[in-house]
Amino acid sequence: MEDSNNAYDKIWYWYPQELTRFSSIWWFFLLFPRQKEGYGPKQMMFSLISRVGNHVSINKVSHSGVERSRGEETLADPFPGISLGWYYDGHSMHQGIIKHPVTIQLTPYKAIYAWDDDGYGGEIVAGEGRPFATTAFFRGERGEAHFEVWGETISEMTSPALFDRQSVFGGANVLAWRHLSFEGEFSSPAGTEKLEGAGYFQRICLNIMPFPWKWILARFADGSFFSCFIPYLGPHLLRRGDWFFPDWVENLTLPLQESAYFCQGMSWRTVNFSEVSVNPILSNASYPHFLVSATAENGDFLRFRAVPYTHAQVLLERRLFGPLSSMYNYNEYLFNINELTGSIDGKPISSSLIGPGFGNCEYTWGLGV
Repeated sequence: MEDSNNAYDKIWYWYPQELTRFSSIWWFFLLFPRQKEGYGPKQMMFSLISRVGNHVSINKVSHSGVERSRGEETLADPFPGISLGWYYDGHSMHQGIIKHPVTIQLTPYKAIYAWDDDGYGGEIVAGEGRPFATTAFFRGERGEAHFEVWGETISEMTSPALFDRQSVFGGANVLAWRHLSFEGEFSSPAGTEKLEGAGYFQRICLNIMPFPWKWILARFADGSFFSCFIPYLGPHLLRRGDWFFPDWVENLTLPLQESAYFCQGMSWRTVNFSEVSVNPILSNASYPHFLVSATAENGDFLRFRAVPYTHAQVLLERRLFGPLSSMYNYNEYLFNINELTGSIDGKPISSSLIGPGFGNCEYTWGLGV
């Protein structure tokens, strides 16, 4: 409980003293409203983002970038950033309902305020009355969201947790809240809805060049969820724009420190997998399918096909010198789960047993120099 409370407090901390010339800072919510078939197809994301450097743009919105030479005493000093949000209403993807340059400021009272002069942007503020209660408000020209999230103290999955990941190339300080509950009111060009469901929150201070990875979060109707993370190297480092290699080249990758887990229903029994793969399969469909396979040392396994039905995107660009610039392409594919099969503790896993599954697959490429 003490570790979880410490992690919760770190939602409002961003390690200014550790910034490098490649650093970026992200706060984001990924929300899955409860619906007739489970936690889909509706889905939404709201975030605050900043990056070190001059001549930075995020989804073609320019900002001057956060200064690298800052000490811990500057934690509460304002810095430039971007507020972003998208919403899939079950029929249409509303990308960029929130897309505004803002001034981000953290306070000593567990609050982040990130607004522009026109009242567009977002905020994340500590709440009351529920474990880890947090309220969030995002507002843009095309929509807004006002919601509360909370967790439980019964499991590491239902409370915030801290992870410090370091490599020879740099590191990341990650706060991950892998299962949270939410309720609130959301508006988009399609109208206004009151929704509740489950979600994910992350605050990450990435002190390394943004590099290619695959990250999946999938939720099932019975409350179970699966996630995996696969950083990788490959020719994708050099790709700019929205196109794909032939299948055999697209899967010509070297995974780095991959991880995966499956959390069962409301028991919070968690299985960690030692081997995991996510292979994109190109076809005549609008989006690639992803074949997902995870296996544990004791033989537990989970396999499924992620079939995307829509797509959202974040582009990180920075001018280097002259006409040259770097581009990092951060794609989110919202998907249905097909062909689910598995076995946990000798018991079968299938859609008929745990219900329909929906998820989000981050598939990124390029290099954020």
